[in-house]
Amino acid sequence: MKRVLLMPFLHIPTGHHHVADTIINELQDFPCQTKKIDIFSYRSNVLESISTFIYLKWIQSFPKSYSFVYRRMACQKTQNRKNYKLYEMFYLQAMKDIIEHHAPHIVFCTHALPSYMLNKMKHQYPSMKIVNVYTDYFVNEIWGIHKIDFHLAPCMEVKKDLISLGVQEEKIYVTGIPIHRTYFHKSVSSPSFYHRVLIMGGTLGVGNIKKFIQHLKPKGRIKYFVLCGRNQALYKYILNLHNPYITPLPFIREKSAMNDLYTSVSAVITKPGGVTLSECIEKRVPIFVFDTLPGQEEINFQKLKKEGIVVPLTNWNMIDVENELLKFLNNEVVLIQYQEKLNEFQSSRSHNLKDFLDMVINGC
Repeated sequence: MKRVLLMPFLHIPTGHHHVADTIINELQDFPCQTKKIDIFSYRSNVLESISTFIYLKWIQSFPKSYSFVYRRMACQKTQNRKNYKLYEMFYLQAMKDIIEHHAPHIVFCTHALPSYMLNKMKHQYPSMKIVNVYTDYFVNEIWGIHKIDFHLAPCMEVKKDLISLGVQEEKIYVTGIPIHRTYFHKSVSSPSFYHRVLIMGGTLGVGNIKKFIQHLKPKGRIKYFVLCGRNQALYKYILNLHNPYITPLPFIREKSAMNDLYTSVSAVITKPGGVTLSECIEKRVPIFVFDTLPGQEEINFQKLKKEGIVVPLTNWNMIDVENELLKFLNNEVVLIQYQEKLNEFQSSRSHNLKDFLDMVINGC
């Protein structure tokens, strides 16, 4: 029986964990043992908790400085891949301990840092297969590249970027960002006399979502449903508005319930997290972006805006949001053009996740 490790980073319930959990769920159909390990927590639970707190405070309080540091560290293209000696000093031994203890046949990295470490160590474990699973629509400089056995790319542009970095084409599988199998199921939506729009602020409910809600002036032509995640203060705030056109929703754990919600709405207003975008693309729901967290989300937004997959609402505080939404949703030509762009984007997927897992589990 194959031993498989899944390696996200930190305990924050971000896309790295969602994708790792998706792969674990798919691997239930295969003869293997799976375990998810966060290298930071393995190294030090206390430091992981402190770092998580600092990270969340940083992106909320000083987003511009975080964006600057992220782009300097992870997004500056250089002829040769960078070395991160401080990361190696802190994590390399911990990674070696993990590999020695669990002796995995395959490791799926859903974050750049474990990929970087394993890329450095690959020569010590030549039979161990390493898979990069990219959870955003670009490849930052921290990802290990040249010693990685397989790359699961979210789109054709990322495949081209990997090839330009020297990755052999046969090692790249364009699967899209892995999402739970539930989202591939169709559910029935009840007809409605008004548009239903879902507003999402991510699992943590961070960002400018409260200010966005305050700016909304519903006129009765759209009903808004706000997914508050784990942000109880936001949920209570919206509940106390007593606005018949704005309904708060608590954290939704069940994928089937989330799938039904996607099916029931005319559009989604969200931040451009990789997994959220992938779910909306699969459900073929028009995506409006009202806010971006600094770093990865900014780049996701730029990439998919270029593809015509996301519609900017980033100047929401200077426009009538409802009128902008209705211009899009009530225009049949615009909707058809948008669906055509979704078709083109999805058609670039050349591989199915389950087929890849079948190949890597049964073939390694």
